[in-house]
Amino acid sequence: GRLILADALCVAVQKKPKLIVDIATLTGAATVALGEAATAILGNSQTDIDKLLANQENTGERLWQLPLYEEYLEYLRSSVADIMNCVTNRQAGTSTAAKFLEQFVDNHNWIHLDIAPTMHATKTSGYTVKGMTGVATRTLIDCVNNS
Repeated sequence: GRLILADALCVAVQKKPKLIVDIATLTGAATVALGEAATAILGNSQTDIDKLLANQENTGERLWQLPLYEEYLEYLRSSVADIMNCVTNRQAGTSTAAKFLEQFVDNHNWIHLDIAPTMHATKTSGYTVKGMTGVATRTLIDCVNNS
């Protein structure tokens, strides 16, 4: 999945967009960290991340920003490849997965939403109905349309 998403990011870069946003059920680590309560958001454009974070109250869809520290790139170093697509030590799983993806967006503004925590609701609560959800999508659409 990460390799296909990396290819898609390379295609997106060729289009020279103002902002690249990928939405994926990338890691179980995001679910471990956030439960079903929030979608993980990471990226290299704090201004755009802040727009989504500010808009979450309007949609009722929670986002929680996780870091993309440069040290996470060290977790992806390999002696036999340019870069590993998955860490072997299980540390910082969501952040290292996003750090891997970041290597394919060049200098473009980019946001990654890991919707693994919120893709499925185990119970009906508020506006969320038990089963598969559309969480993160509405927040993103509203934010992009209002920018």
